[in-house]
Amino acid sequence: MNHGGNFKESPYYFIDNTDIETIPMGQSDEPLGLSKREVKQERTITMRVMIDLCVVPLGVGVSVSTYVAECEKILKDSGLKTSLHAYGTNIEGEWDAVFSAVKRCHEKIHEMGAPRITTTIKLGTRTDRIQTMEDKVRSVEEKLN
Repeated sequence: MNHGGNFKESPYYFIDNTDIETIPMGQSDEPLGLSKREVKQERTITMRVMIDLCVVPLGVGVSVSTYVAECEKILKDSGLKTSLHAYGTNIEGEWDAVFSAVKRCHEKIHEMGAPRITTTIKLGTRTDRIQTMEDKVRSVEEKLN
């Protein structure tokens, strides 16, 4: 696999889904700033994202928990890292996988009879390092002590 070309110009891509490391730009003589070990191993280039998803079916009455539960099942079945909270779900994973799951949530909720859905998404990506949902929470909690 050739890791050259566009990926060298795109610092927001990460290597692998299991052993994730950022691609330091211009900080190494190795291609893409990777070690010789990493260059020898062929890996998939992916972009990681963390989103806060709030899906609200419209035209289905006051309670929407049945619809939210179906969306949660889809997210769990997708293998993405999720954290349900009172007004939505935090989701962490590879960009295409995350947004594919969001699409499946919409499809399922429409299939259940919701004529309309309004969705709010806040999202973030990082270029300087990998950060998980737990890392973000821990960083704030440490400052409270």
